Amino acid sequence: GIYSKFSHKNEKAFAGYYQVWLEDYNINVELTATPRCGIQRYTFPAAESAIFLNLSKAMNWDETLDSYVEVVDSMTLRGYRYSNGWARNQKIYFYTTISKPFKSIQMDTVAISKEGHRIGTGYVVRLDYTTTKGEQLLLKTAISGVSMEGAALNLKAEVPDNNFDRYRLQAEKNWDRQLSKIEVKGGDRDDLVKFYTALYHTMIAPTIYS
Repeated sequence: GIYSKFSHKNEKAFAGYYQVWLEDYNINVELTATPRCGIQRYTFPAAESAIFLNLSKAMNWDETLDSYVEVVDSMTLRGYRYSNGWARNQKIYFYTTISKPFKSIQMDTVAISKEGHRIGTGYVVRLDYTTTKGEQLLLKTAISGVSMEGAALNLKAEVPDNNFDRYRLQAEKNWDRQLSKIEVKGGDRDDLVKFYTALYHTMIAPTIYS
């Protein structure tokens, strides 16, 4: 697989935002989200760089049943992944845009078999870029439980601009609204941290499926 060493000294995480420095590749990763979209910002070194989309990968109790990827243009991909995980035969469609056209693309497939029978296809996509030092690429991915076209509409509605910081701030403000519904006074700081951590955990996996 693809992996990198990292240090917690070069990692940040708070509600609505995650950042980590990949030591093996000198790449900075930042993640944020809207209700139906995920936004990724990568800061690259001067290099021949690549971004991978692996729809065949499965972890823990999750398993890929089938997947599909198609190229809309040199900055856009769409497709789907069917899986068993927290739900049986879960169908998720996606629409992804990238802030820079890819130089080349490699698309590989692997057969997915169960009990000796092929049940689907796993797609692994590699997008290649030539990047300059400090160059940032922004990926925006919307999902839908209905169709690829529905995912495209969600992307247009929720993340129309290539403005990572705007969406990070939106997520931060939304979490602030949720966490401020209960205000606690008194006690020491450790008690407050424990309370608001527990309150955060009650909303850690919000789901919109409509």
